[in-house]
Amino acid sequence: MENYPPSIFDELVKQKRTERILKIKEENIKKVEDDFHKYTNRRHHDLAQRRRNRGLLIEGGFSDQIVPVKSKKRRPRAKAAAEQSAETPI
Repeated sequence: MENYPPSIFDELVKQKRTERILKIKEENIKKVEDDFHKYTNRRHHDLAQRRRNRGLLIEGGFSDQIVPVKSKKRRPRAKAAAEQSAETPI
């Protein structure tokens, strides 16, 4: 490559640099696509799980594999606030 005239050598260097940059960008795009697909699949599964827990209808792939999970009951915030205010003297 050193035998090429300087203008052609510069063009070859620019072309190789551009190809490397495009390759890195393509890899990054594929990585983002894979992450997005993982996120959407997880979101879809979580939504189906919540619907199943509430007793709603679920249709689609892998819906038969979702098992209902009972969540812990939370105290209402108003009740907790009332208890806390009753404990503090005025």
